[in-house]
Amino acid sequence: MDIDNYLGGKNGSGVYQAIINLLPPHDTYIEGFLGTGAVMKRKAPALRNIGLDLNKACIDGFGYAAAELYQCCAFQFLRTFDYESNGRTVLYLAKFAQRAENVKLAL
Repeated sequence: MDIDNYLGGKNGSGVYQAIINLLPPHDTYIEGFLGTGAVMKRKAPALRNIGLDLNKACIDGFGYAAAELYQCCAFQFLRTFDYESNGRTVLYLAKFAQRAENVKLAL
């Protein structure tokens, strides 16, 4: 499987840019369903960047030193996350946003 070009990947022309433009200011950024992490890799880093994915290949192949990576269920992680201690937190949980015009629906 080509990890950079899979169904649901945000590497396509205009997709990750549209998503990044919708993100509010934040201290902590959490990306569930990390996949290629196209959004996380290209946005300005937050004080804390967290990537979640069940797929070990996604976690092992993710080359971004500023991120904390967890191979786990995003929903279980989010249930126990300490939001109060992490400032303004943005959750990006879109699993599929194939076209930029669909981004608002996927967020």
